[in-house]
Amino acid sequence: FVSIMGVLVCTGDYLFTLVLWEYLGVVSFFLILFYGSFLSLRSSIVTLVSSRFGDVCLFVLIGLSYYIDSGWFSWLVCFFLVVFSKSAGYPFISWLLEAMRAPTPVSSLVHSSTLVAAGVWFVMRYDYLLHFSSSVVIFSIMLLLTVFITGVSSFFFFDLKKIVALSTCNNISWCVLYLIFGDVMLSLFQLVSHGVSKCVLFMLVGDVMSGSGGSQASNCVYS
Repeated sequence: FVSIMGVLVCTGDYLFTLVLWEYLGVVSFFLILFYGSFLSLRSSIVTLVSSRFGDVCLFVLIGLSYYIDSGWFSWLVCFFLVVFSKSAGYPFISWLLEAMRAPTPVSSLVHSSTLVAAGVWFVMRYDYLLHFSSSVVIFSIMLLLTVFITGVSSFFFFDLKKIVALSTCNNISWCVLYLIFGDVMLSLFQLVSHGVSKCVLFMLVGDVMSGSGGSQASNCVYS
């Protein structure tokens, strides 16, 4: 999984990107299905279906690249779905919450620096597709909406792992927002600092859950 993510970062070909993009979705499905329970199956299917939206739109985006006269709105919709389906932006936030059914090391890997970072990489690699000023405005509104929804929702969730998942959506949205406004260094700094701090946060949350008798409820910490 990590090696495929590394190869994806180095590629610049549409077709090869599509193949690796599909691979990430399939592998994440089996990682979430690790425990084999009904809830794990449900979560893995939610993740797979959400990922399919992005995969299909990437396929369509490749097709549109051969038609110069295709409308900018079609480009924007496909680009939006490709990025947000992987980065868990609105309205694809739910799959990242469901992905917490996976083992904690897998969740830490997915949330910190691999799967969710694929959306940030896609914007960085193919940012020339956002060459319309109106598309940047629409993109920014959706990213800020994701930041607002995840920030407010964290006050109403009691599951510690889901609160961590919401913080991932929030941070990745900021990374993409910095990127589309041209501040690449700030976006990379946010991405790296988020990856390191999120790994530490997973260890701390695991310690808190262990000290609370295995409870994931934030209102029952160390009780």
